[in-house]
Amino acid sequence: MQLGGKNMETCFRKLPVAAALLLWCSNSLYASPIVVGLAGPYSLSDWALTNINADGSVSDPTSNIPFSLTGGNNGTGNDGTTDFTVLIAGTGSVAFTFSYETLDAPGFDFAGYILDGAFTQLADTADETGTRTVSVSSGQHFGFRVATIDNQGEPGILTISAFDAPAAAPEPATAMTVIICTIALAVLSRHRR
Repeated sequence: MQLGGKNMETCFRKLPVAAALLLWCSNSLYASPIVVGLAGPYSLSDWALTNINADGSVSDPTSNIPFSLTGGNNGTGNDGTTDFTVLIAGTGSVAFTFSYETLDAPGFDFAGYILDGAFTQLADTADETGTRTVSVSSGQHFGFRVATIDNQGEPGILTISAFDAPAAAPEPATAMTVIICTIALAVLSRHRR
């Protein structure tokens, strides 16, 4: 069968290749970019340290990864929290690897992550480790917390050894992607005629 002077079978054989290129282009152009480590909108200077009835701290705030959040141990006998939070720049997932240490008895200190004020516990016993992925949206507050029941004994220490979070907005991956996408669109439009 002829279609505009061309063999229809030839047109349809080439169409899946062009469609696959177009799909790849749309994924490359609009995929949510990821920030690896504490960089860009997640630089350590963009995080806030908040102590409530605690004297917790963050290890070497000039470093990148890993960093450690040490909970309160002010001796008051009262509970307290140490939070380290940042504003999420894009929509996607935050992924991190953690380890938790304490010399206090299990349960007297504990650690986890916070998303818009909601706390999720990760550990309360020494030598706990893991990896988590949390869905987030642009504008939410995300962070880590080390809490104490009594501010005595020894503090909990949460170490984050990997951290990835969504960037602000999708951007073209490279100039080459734009060129390939333009070619794919040209091939598709040529086959439509």
